[in-house]
Amino acid sequence: MRKIAFIFCLVLLLSCSEKITRPDFDSIIRDVTVHYAHIYPNPSNGVFAITFNLLQNAHIKIVIVNSQNEIVRHLVDRDYGQGSYTIIWDGEDDNDHDVCSGIYNANIYVDGYLFEANMCLVK
Repeated sequence: MRKIAFIFCLVLLLSCSEKITRPDFDSIIRDVTVHYAHIYPNPSNGVFAITFNLLQNAHIKIVIVNSQNEIVRHLVDRDYGQGSYTIIWDGEDDNDHDVCSGIYNANIYVDGYLFEANMCLVK
């Protein structure tokens, strides 16, 4: 039983990767550490912090989507100035109901460029 639980957790961790869909995205946004945007803790049992650092003023839109690419939560849709920001997702949908365990994507749009980051929610 422990082997199955370990393999399941390993698969979840390996699938929680970050990818960039536009090659010129790095001129607009970078993470305070190594990556462009950082989500922590990941995996989590309920609350995620999405941290990013803008190199210039930009319009930011962040939506959380499930594995079927359905929008679960609209987090932000507004202009931000240059600087570091942290946005919190509390594991709830737009109707303030807890979502179930699974893999979710944070779709981060910066001036029309899309950055996707996987999040593993384990409850």
